[in-house]
Amino acid sequence: MPPIIKIHLVAVARPNFMKVAPLYHQLKKENWCEPTIISTGQHYSKELSEVFYKEFSLPNPNFELKVGEGDSAEQLQKIIVAYEQVLSQTNPDLVIVVG
Repeated sequence: MPPIIKIHLVAVARPNFMKVAPLYHQLKKENWCEPTIISTGQHYSKELSEVFYKEFSLPNPNFELKVGEGDSAEQLQKIIVAYEQVLSQTNPDLVIVVG
C-alpha cells in the first residue's frame, strides 16, 4: 500500500471554514490521504468559531495556532512562528491555505 498523503487545510478566519468544509469532507472519504485542519486562531471568539465547526460538520481543528489580535504584520509573524512548529511535528506532504 502506498504511503498516506498528509494534507494540511489551513483556515485563517471563520469564513474560510466554509471553504475548508467541502475539501475536508471529500478528502476524509479517500483512503490515500489524511486531512488535518489548522486554524490560525485569528477569530477572537471561541463560541463563534465553534458555531462554524458545527454548522459545517467539521471537527475541532487538529491544531489551533492561537494568533489572536494584532495588526496584519504582527499576526502574520505569529502565524509563521506557530505554524513552523506544527510543520516540524507533522511534516505534511501538501498544504492548502484557503482565503
